[in-house]
Amino acid sequence: MTGYATSTTRLRQRESERTPGFSSSGPIGDPPRPNEDQADIDAILTATQAREHRVFAGRLDRHRLGFGERAVVAALHVADGDFRDGDAIDAWAERIAADMIVAASA
Repeated sequence: MTGYATSTTRLRQRESERTPGFSSSGPIGDPPRPNEDQADIDAILTATQAREHRVFAGRLDRHRLGFGERAVVAALHVADGDFRDGDAIDAWAERIAADMIVAASA
């Protein structure tokens, strides 16, 4: 095997140990709206070989939005607020990190 091929193989092996987990935020309100997954994430997961995608609730501050964004929010009938769950986000991130450590040591 040439040096380039060996390096490429090693890089792919190292990268496979670091398959990412993706998260996104967006649903807001109680109950969260919109309640369906708006992102077509399947193609991204396949292309990156990511381990998973997780959607977390977001934060809404109308003062930071443009006209079109405010119109969408008005149509959803949701109130301003911070709907993020820090404990759930931290737990997910810790699990992904632990999985990556296990994969790297295998």
